[in-house]
Amino acid sequence: MSLKKYALKLRGSLVPQGITRWGVVMVILIIAIVMGFGVRFFRWDLFGLSRNFTRQPVEENSGSIKGGFALAPYFLGFDKPRTFLLLFLNNTEMRPGGGFIGSYGILKINKGKILSFTTSGSENLDWNAPVDFKIDPPAPIKKYLAQPLWYFRDSNWSPDFKISSENTLRFYAAEGGAEASALDGVIGVTPTVLKGLLAVTGPLEVNGKTYVPEKVVEELEYHVEYGYKDAGQQVAERKTLIGEMGSALMHKITSVPSWQWKSMLDLFERMVKEKHVMLFSKDIAVQKTIEELGWGGRQAGVPMSTDFVQVVDANLASLKTDTVIDRAFTYSIKRAGNNEWVGEFSATYAHTGSYDWKTTRYRSFTRLYVPVSAALRESNGFIDDVKSKKPVPAEVGVEGDKQSFGGFWFVEPKGSETIRWVFTLPPSVQEQLNAGVYKLYAQKQLGLERSPRLTVQVDFGTTVRRFEGDLSHDQIIEFKR
Repeated sequence: MSLKKYALKLRGSLVPQGITRWGVVMVILIIAIVMGFGVRFFRWDLFGLSRNFTRQPVEENSGSIKGGFALAPYFLGFDKPRTFLLLFLNNTEMRPGGGFIGSYGILKINKGKILSFTTSGSENLDWNAPVDFKIDPPAPIKKYLAQPLWYFRDSNWSPDFKISSENTLRFYAAEGGAEASALDGVIGVTPTVLKGLLAVTGPLEVNGKTYVPEKVVEELEYHVEYGYKDAGQQVAERKTLIGEMGSALMHKITSVPSWQWKSMLDLFERMVKEKHVMLFSKDIAVQKTIEELGWGGRQAGVPMSTDFVQVVDANLASLKTDTVIDRAFTYSIKRAGNNEWVGEFSATYAHTGSYDWKTTRYRSFTRLYVPVSAALRESNGFIDDVKSKKPVPAEVGVEGDKQSFGGFWFVEPKGSETIRWVFTLPPSVQEQLNAGVYKLYAQKQLGLERSPRLTVQVDFGTTVRRFEGDLSHDQIIEFKR
């Protein structure tokens, strides 16, 4: 099927009747992801195609174009009807897999037309889990959330979206989630996408109230937590505003002129690059394409000669405090007395907020991921709990070709805390350093909005090399003596 015929087929089926809540937004999201990067160098108006459909020269990465077209039939159900689990990952409450799973949706789509879309709060699924569904949670969840069992809402404990998605699907099925056996994959999205959409389309008016990008997430959260009572709504009705906002946003998106579609597609490209949109498919071939395009939120695999670091936070009972946490990471490498190369990584957290309805003391279980052959020497900054404040060493865990050094800590409003790790670098990385070469893959945590500052310094003895930048996206840093 040609692109023109394919897009024309979408035109008549894109906005069926009866879509509620986030459904209208997610349709645009899915189309933009699976087709957008494949057609980002084509000028076209999805709702008035024939006169504006002109091909422009390919400017970069034709692999993305090919990949975008390859995924479109799958995600829009043109080869067969598809069903997806949509995770709304709240990155104001960070979790390893992109944010707390506060709510979710089930999307059924066939030949570009939405057959059904339902959403629910994750707590509704967890509260109705079978009585014999009893799984021990990771130790930090059990200890610092005082939660004896593990549930769907906390299932994205891995920093790798594929691994988290597979776990989330298992929990969803075990807890009796609707359409569990029919699910083809998972789509994760953070509220940052909503803010980005409003930045392109302009302010949104719903029920006489105007929402702007800078305040929309905070105002939605206030309504869901407290404001619904003032509106005379019951707890079960507190998220109806999301549906009303989604319908209004769809109207604005479908009214965007063709000359603005490049801004929309650029937005979604940035959202994927910054890990605010992530995809997973049960289909092995489709998943392979997703990963090749960098859309899968995978924890990066690197050659043995390349160093790797990733800081992963898990907000544990800290409300929405990630909105006011500034992070600064410093990684220094030099020779130790025994002639081994040693890395010292420090993570400083500055709490710029206060005690109010959405922010409080920030409590996190934080893990530093490094290559599995690195060896921890010492750590500072972790404690047993908030009350005792007893210092404890980092816990060491192994996950595939990575290991993590992690622990619990907290910071008060207006305060600052630093966590520090010292470790011997992997032998293969040391060999490269001895030859005067160093390469690092610094990976951003899924869903994190406030980009950490990153400083990397390598002391070769005769020269010192330094990098300063941010982790709005993954960074590959290379030094030569």
